Amino acid sequence: MITGNPGVVFDGVTVAGKAAFVIQSDDITMEGIKCINMKVGSGNGACIRHESGNLTLRNVNFSHNENGILTWSKSQKILIEDSIFEGNGKSGRSHGMYIGDAKQLIVRRTQVIGSKDQGHGIKSRAEHTLIENCVVASLLGDDSYLIDIPNGGNAVIRNSLLVEGANTANWYILAYGMEKQEYALNNLRLEKNVIISDREGGSKFLNLHAKMPAPVLRGNVVVGDIDFDWTGNNFFFEARSDLKWPAAPALPDIDLSNK
Repeated sequence: MITGNPGVVFDGVTVAGKAAFVIQSDDITMEGIKCINMKVGSGNGACIRHESGNLTLRNVNFSHNENGILTWSKSQKILIEDSIFEGNGKSGRSHGMYIGDAKQLIVRRTQVIGSKDQGHGIKSRAEHTLIENCVVASLLGDDSYLIDIPNGGNAVIRNSLLVEGANTANWYILAYGMEKQEYALNNLRLEKNVIISDREGGSKFLNLHAKMPAPVLRGNVVVGDIDFDWTGNNFFFEARSDLKWPAAPALPDIDLSNK
């Protein structure tokens, strides 16, 4: 267990030219860590570089880095809960979370906001990806995809708030299977999310590789001009004002629990 002392901030100092923490041991839990301004010559600096085994993060704040977390192919299960990833990204190659070919990524009750410089909020190559009760929002950032799942696999996004902002560099909100198709099971489900486009001219919902199956979409609230061949029982509104929600870039105060 690694626990941060209140008020202590890891600011810009990296190990081995990689990250504030380079983790090569199994079953590590980190709590209460604040980490900012991680930059290295390769443009892939991170608060955490995870290189092996299982990792749990709780109540961490990773802000204004090239990557919040960057994992290697030997990572197994990554669990992230009750955390903040804000203002991360670099040159479209570094992201709020960049999870390599791990077995599993689980993100719960976490904010991934304001990603910048064409970075994605969450990029997961994991075989199994679960994102629930989260906020993934551009705010005023010049991000790219809110969530990119480039290798396919089993992916579930539910009870979350997804907001594409006015300054995003990508028309698409999500991407699935666009780089590799390496898993036997490919299934993307989005259930009971709130999905908002604040982008002038609207957004496209999903960049989906032709070899990937159509997603399962159920109970989502879609606000704004978001182009997609929507199926399932979803609900559509032209603007935030229809729901008496505040104007962009403010986030609506909504219940993201599993009720």
